[in-house]
Amino acid sequence: MGCYVMDPVFWALKLDEAPSFTVEADSTGITSLAYPRASTVRYRFPARGDMPPVKLTWYDGGLRPPRPAELEDGLRLGDNGTLYVGVTADLIKRVWHHRNVTAEGFTSKYSVHKLVYFEFHDTILEAVAREKRLKDWHRSWKLRIIEEKNPYWCDLWDEIIR
Repeated sequence: MGCYVMDPVFWALKLDEAPSFTVEADSTGITSLAYPRASTVRYRFPARGDMPPVKLTWYDGGLRPPRPAELEDGLRLGDNGTLYVGVTADLIKRVWHHRNVTAEGFTSKYSVHKLVYFEFHDTILEAVAREKRLKDWHRSWKLRIIEEKNPYWCDLWDEIIR
């Protein structure tokens, strides 16, 4: 996917004309499937004819650039910002339905298709009580518990289907 998204950038900036370039990368490390959950790749291209040098950064897997000072607290970069809190007895089935938009409702209306946090409880009564408490929480509190366990907001689908 990434190579096609970057094609217009390469063409417009004539990066294919660069005689050489450098690449630096950081990642969150590999998983049991041998790929990183998230990475940042920095490319540096020298001047090309009448084109100046270029620094290009690719963020992948939920990594984000530093928050601009102008962006107020509580607003997120990317995604649509909608949080969904719910209870289910079958997490895999529920997430599959949300991801595949099999029914009309909140998650299809607001394009909520990514699992970024979940909890397991011993009984349905405990789960429903926790759901009610979370729904009453301030948004910033919800963001904090998500980011404590999933700081890069990676989709956890692969983890639950193993």
